[in-house]
Amino acid sequence: MRSKIAGLMLVAAALVTACTGPHDTATTTESPIITAYHEAFSVSWEPADDIGQISSMAESELTARGLSVLVPASLPTGMTEATGELRISVTIPTDLRYVDVVIRFVQDGDDGLISLESTPLRPDAMTCANRAAAGQSWEKVEVRASTGCITTNLAGITFLTWDDGVNVYHVETRMDRDELLAWLDDWVQIP
Repeated sequence: MRSKIAGLMLVAAALVTACTGPHDTATTTESPIITAYHEAFSVSWEPADDIGQISSMAESELTARGLSVLVPASLPTGMTEATGELRISVTIPTDLRYVDVVIRFVQDGDDGLISLESTPLRPDAMTCANRAAAGQSWEKVEVRASTGCITTNLAGITFLTWDDGVNVYHVETRMDRDELLAWLDDWVQIP
């Protein structure tokens, strides 16, 4: 029993020393910023190409946060049962704002998904230029009259990034590249 108490006292003394030990004031290091994500708004709609429905539900929330996003105005041939979900997230304390649109669908009997993230353009955003500077080799591609970049990993997931001078967009999906690019041309921006 005495050895357990002595052991606990030794651990307590070590903790006190670690927390109150000598501090060198000549050298200071910045504490890393701990960022938390807060989901500020979320809404679902069906069918996914109902622009009027999603606009009426989300436009005021997007406007209040200075955000905009792309949503589908039509569905590709063979796509059915398409539903949409829109989420606005904010980081705390850095106040970075993101809009995610996730479209779930059935196409030719298979379940599918496309995820599009939109965020205001800022210097540290992961644009195609920043990806190239970081040594990532993505193929250049035209997206909605802008230059973007695209890659597909070994699991068959396609990643697409582009910016329009105002927002940076990032898409993840298993859709065929050509079909994806053609479909995105038909998406509309709200607000």
